[in-house]
Amino acid sequence: MSGFSAFEKDQHADRYYSWRKLDIYRCFNKYKFRYFAVGSMIWDKRPTVAFWMVAILSFGLMLIPLTLIREPAVPKEKPSAGGNPLAYLRGLARETNVLKFLIAQSFWWLGIWMISSFLTLFVSGELKVSEGKSMWVPMVFSIVSTVFMLPLGALGDRISRKGILVVMLAFWAAIIILAGFSQSFEYALITMGIAGIPFAAAMGVGYAYLLDLIPRERTAEFVGFNYMSLTAPQLIGPLIGGKLIDMLGYRSIFPASAVCAAAGLIILLFVRSPQAAEATAEE
Repeated sequence: MSGFSAFEKDQHADRYYSWRKLDIYRCFNKYKFRYFAVGSMIWDKRPTVAFWMVAILSFGLMLIPLTLIREPAVPKEKPSAGGNPLAYLRGLARETNVLKFLIAQSFWWLGIWMISSFLTLFVSGELKVSEGKSMWVPMVFSIVSTVFMLPLGALGDRISRKGILVVMLAFWAAIIILAGFSQSFEYALITMGIAGIPFAAAMGVGYAYLLDLIPRERTAEFVGFNYMSLTAPQLIGPLIGGKLIDMLGYRSIFPASAVCAAAGLIILLFVRSPQAAEATAEE
C-alpha cells in the first residue's frame, strides 16, 4: 500500500475493519440460528432445561476470553481530555454528524427492539402456535439477515452506505407494517424473513457508516457512544412495546416500530457524509 496516499490508506483500513466486523456478525448468526433450532425443540419438551443450559454455557464461554486472551503488558497512553468538562462537551458538540447518526440509530433500534422482544409471544399468542414452533420466525429472520449482511456491505462500499441505510430503513417500515397484519404462521414467517434484509443493513452497513463519520483519533470514544445508542433502546424498547401491548394489543408494536424507523430515516437525511463535506469545503 506504499503507493497510496494517507487518506487512501485510512479508507482501506476502515474498509478492512468493516469487512472483519461483517465476518464476525456472520459467524455469530450462523451459530445463533442453530441455537434457535435446538432451543425450540428443548423448550417444547423440557422448558426448565433451557435455562440451565444457558447458565452453564454463558459461564463456560465467559471463562474462555478471561483465561486465553492476554492484555498488553503496558497500556497505551490515552490522550488527555484536558480535565475541563465544558471543553470536552464543546468538542463533542462539534461532531454534529456523528451525534445525528447516533440519534437516528437510537430511533431505528428502538423500533427493532419493540418487535424482537415480543415476536415469539405475538406468534404464539395471536397466531395460536406452540412456543417451540414460534421460535422458527426469529430463526428465519436471523438466517436471512446473515445471508444478506455481506452483499449489502459490499453494495454499501461500492455505491453509498448512507443511501443503503436510507432505502433499508424505508423498507423496514413498510415490511414491518405488513408483518403486523399476519393472520397465519406462514405469513408471519415470510414477512419477518424479508424483514431480515433491512436488519442486516442496520447491523453491518450502519456500523461501517459510523466509522466513516468518526474522527480516527476518537474512534474508541465514539464506538463507546455507539454502543450506548444501541443498549439504551434495548432497555426502553421493550418497556414501550409492553405498554403498547397492554393498551392496544400485540399488533400495535408493528406500526410503532415503523414510526421509529421513519423518525430515524428523517434524522439520517440530515447527516452529511465525509465525501459531501469535503466536496463542499473544496468549493
